[in-house]
Amino acid sequence: MSNRFYRRAVVTAAIFAVMIGCSDDASPVKSPIVEEDYQLTLSYYYPDASPRVPYFLVVEGPADAIVDSIAFQEPFDAFRFLENGTTAVYTRGKKTWTASWPGGIVSADASTGGSVIHITPDEQYLFVTGGKPALFSLPDLGALYLAGSGGDGTLIPHRRLACYHNWGDTLHYLDFSTGTVVHEKRALRGKSGEVLNFETVCASVSGDSLILSAQRQNGDVLEHYLIVAATADLQVLDQTPITVSFQFTRPVVHPDGRRVYWCYEGTTWNEIVYGSVFVYDITTKTLTLLVDGADYGLFPHQMALSPAGNYLYVLSINDLNLAKVRLADGTVMEPIDYLPGRGECMALRPAGE
Repeated sequence: MSNRFYRRAVVTAAIFAVMIGCSDDASPVKSPIVEEDYQLTLSYYYPDASPRVPYFLVVEGPADAIVDSIAFQEPFDAFRFLENGTTAVYTRGKKTWTASWPGGIVSADASTGGSVIHITPDEQYLFVTGGKPALFSLPDLGALYLAGSGGDGTLIPHRRLACYHNWGDTLHYLDFSTGTVVHEKRALRGKSGEVLNFETVCASVSGDSLILSAQRQNGDVLEHYLIVAATADLQVLDQTPITVSFQFTRPVVHPDGRRVYWCYEGTTWNEIVYGSVFVYDITTKTLTLLVDGADYGLFPHQMALSPAGNYLYVLSINDLNLAKVRLADGTVMEPIDYLPGRGECMALRPAGE
């Protein structure tokens, strides 16, 4: 295991000024479901290489044994596998495409892209956010909706909706089967009536509520909040202030529908501020620190849950490493130190395909 995870550094900025208390109800699940085999596929690149060539590292879970390393044709910002495990969707900048795995033979492409990929459970629709939000049919990537601008978004499958925000206080809702805007809710209001601006958005398992991170400028202070809001009208059900130095990365929702995992990257600019991972319990409305990045030298960039939700993988973009958290007891297992280049993104794939 690399000493990079344990290097000493003086942390000169507070990672959490306040941590919301937890209760017994918010404690992790004690009886994890048995995991089936799966593969965690990570992309990485060499920062000094020109041109930039991405590579894949394939890890067999839950034992985390390396089974393959694959060079790829062109850079991308995000990728996801379809259920068959032999087709992947990629996106970057102004392009989205599907290709065979691992050969990379392109089967369809579209002239718009982003940094986050959402696929409906029936795999008939693809929603790309993080750039100009776009809705496509699968597998042909037929364009159903192209936004002129926008930020993060999510799918709400039970309601057949996709939604995205405009980096302000407006949330747009689409019927993803037709690609039409069904309504938009303006002015996300906090519990005191203050206007809040969206950062990230994801949907609860039931689709009845949206789980958001939001911010507002209060004089010279940038305030951050975790928000639970009703999907139908954006009525704020819970608003938790949180003191962090940076914006949140996208959250992941546990299969139990109760827990939501959040992280933020931290920074090495001017001073070292490690990022951290924490969990929000929707039922009890409590926020709990799960992994203090300063303990492990983490700069969390992306997270992924194992299929049964027993493990949380945390990709640390600056330290070139991956941490694995056993959620039954919150233990950070042996940090996985095998990325030869800079980690960029990751996705789960059915094993044995």
